[in-house]
Amino acid sequence: MADDKDKKKKKQEEECDVKGLLIKRRGQRATVRVDKERSRRKLSAHTIDCWNSINAQIGDNVNVNYRMVDEKKLKWITYATIPVSIIAGITFGHGMATFLHWTEYYYHIIAVSTVMWALVGWSYYSGTKRDVMRGGVQPVIDSIEEVEFEIDMTKDEGAGFLG
Repeated sequence: MADDKDKKKKKQEEECDVKGLLIKRRGQRATVRVDKERSRRKLSAHTIDCWNSINAQIGDNVNVNYRMVDEKKLKWITYATIPVSIIAGITFGHGMATFLHWTEYYYHIIAVSTVMWALVGWSYYSGTKRDVMRGGVQPVIDSIEEVEFEIDMTKDEGAGFLG
């Protein structure tokens, strides 16, 4: 069982397009510094912006693959995000103002709610627009490379503060 996992990991690492070091995280987006010597895909960029699907941490050595996404669906989702978020803001503001019985601030609450939801929609729009502009190809962090190191306990290099 463990042997199968090792074989699967090795195969996945061999098939990976780009290898690099994760240097920045922003939610589910990540910036990876490309290791050009170990990567199969030759890139001119030193860093790439990826989707961090496995929640890798800063400092991890990661494997990045490029996935194809349906460009037409992605465009529909991307461009429908802002109108849907504005409608959600109006609905949320109306519900909140009605529930709290704030009749004198009714339109103010709806306006503030709409602006807040529109900003959330804009944030999502700007993140997915990058993938649309790439022609339906999305870089995704697939796995984290395990760091292998060896501790040599045969040498006595001092016991530090204990001895």
